[in-house]
Amino acid sequence: TLSNPGDLAISLGTSDTVFGVTDVPEPSLDGNILPNPVDPSTYMVMLCYKNGSLTREGTIFSAFYCAVALANLCTSLSDIRDRYAEKSWDVFNNLLEQTDPLNGGKLGFYYKEHEILPPLPVGFHRYIVDTLTSGPLAETKERQKDEFDPPSEFPPVV
Repeated sequence: TLSNPGDLAISLGTSDTVFGVTDVPEPSLDGNILPNPVDPSTYMVMLCYKNGSLTREGTIFSAFYCAVALANLCTSLSDIRDRYAEKSWDVFNNLLEQTDPLNGGKLGFYYKEHEILPPLPVGFHRYIVDTLTSGPLAETKERQKDEFDPPSEFPPVV
């Protein structure tokens, strides 16, 4: 349940959504902060992403995108599987099980279309976050990468 500050819930639907509870609202243009209807001393935080299901499931347009020389940007879950796991769900699952829960600080954003949040252009955007598990957010250090090792490609998409 979403009842304590720091609690998060993720909805993996057409538009992926992250809901959270905070007692320290910090409004920004990146998401929504609303009064919590269950606990008036806290706030609900909501972030929406439009490429979530496109990335996981692909779309009817995947073949079209590939046909127009954007094959490296075809980013459905099966596209990532085919590229890094020998087109096998068994290999994919075995590689996925080899990753740490926080994927070693490796974050990937795989966009077929312009994204709402974070505002990045179409393409593969990979980062390694050095301070993912501790420290203030303001001190977060990230490095952009061209590619990850195959097992590390899967958690960002899943």
